Formats: sequence, C-alpha cells, structure tokens
Amino acid sequence: MRTITIYPAGGVKKGNDEREKEKISWTEEDMELFKQKLMPVKVNFIDPRYRNDSLLKDFTSFFGRDLMAVKVSDFIVVDARQKRGIGVGQEMLFAKMHKIPVISVAPRNSHYIKKAEYLGKEVSNYIHPFLYATSDAIVDDFEKAAEWIRDFLESPKEVKDISVTEKAIEEYMKKYMTEDDPVSRVIKNG
Repeated sequence: MRTITIYPAGGVKKGNDEREKEKISWTEEDMELFKQKLMPVKVNFIDPRYRNDSLLKDFTSFFGRDLMAVKVSDFIVVDARQKRGIGVGQEMLFAKMHKIPVISVAPRNSHYIKKAEYLGKEVSNYIHPFLYATSDAIVDDFEKAAEWIRDFLESPKEVKDISVTEKAIEEYMKKYMTEDDPVSRVIKNG
C-alpha cells in the first residue's frame, strides 16, 4: 500500500483570545476527509498543532521543526480560507525550494481571492500574487484539494520549484519595470 505525507499548513490556533476563537483551522474531520478520498493510499499528517512544549522556548528549533515537517512531506495543503500569518508563506516558499506540491484552499470571495481595490485600482478577479505564484493548485475546498492529490498520484504533473521567484522577476523586468519609476530609478542609479 502506498503511503503519502501531508503537511496541513495554516490555521493553527495559538491561544484563547477572541481573534483565535474566530480563526478557522484544520479539524480532525478535514484530515479524515483526505484519508477517505485518497483510499487505498495511506495518508499521514504532520500536524503542526502537536509539538514538544520545550520547542516553544527554542525559536530556532521551532522554526526548524516546521521546515523539517514541510521538507519530509509529499504535499503541502494550505488552509487559506482566512488571512494567515508569515509562517504559512514561508512554508509555501520552502516547499518550492524542495519541489513539493502546494495545494491552497482559498475559496472565491475570501481574503486571498476576491474583487478588490488595490493601490487605488479595482481588480475584479484578484488573487494574492504570493499565493498564486507558490501554489501548484488553488481550489475552493478540502474535497477538491484531495481530488487534486488523487489526480496527481495517478498522473503526476509538473511541480513549481524555487525558479518561480526568478521567473517572476524576469517577467516583471521585461513587462513593467520601465513604467515602475521607484524600482527602475534605484536600479539605474545603484
């Protein structure tokens, strides 16, 4: 029987204050959905909610633990149903360094995909650029994320790697840099 490991990124409740109580986060039912949808594949989760308490005082090891969890996973599924913190974005980029598929769950009309006003301009189908660039798939819910993984296991697709960063810079320079006075001025003047 094939076994895969999923790192469930995003949505870890860190305390009991009001903001944390309103946070949508991964549940045991969400993880069970993946196990059911991906049968007969065995699914392991490296759940970031469970860790050695002594890690909470050792920030470097805490950081290393989460990065190691990403590095040994076969897939990263990002709960992007709500705004997430700095750690999730870094985990996504770290996954790209290791060519690990990132599936982001970001429904329409949520924080990361919406009609938005951005820097004074209205954008009708805004997708957060960092979510877009570092996700191999963006889906509406966990069921579709499980289906994407199942399809990938049956027929692997090309996975984005860290080259997405340099490719994005090159594309920006080719298309927009001459119109972007603050950046082009700094580059020209050193």
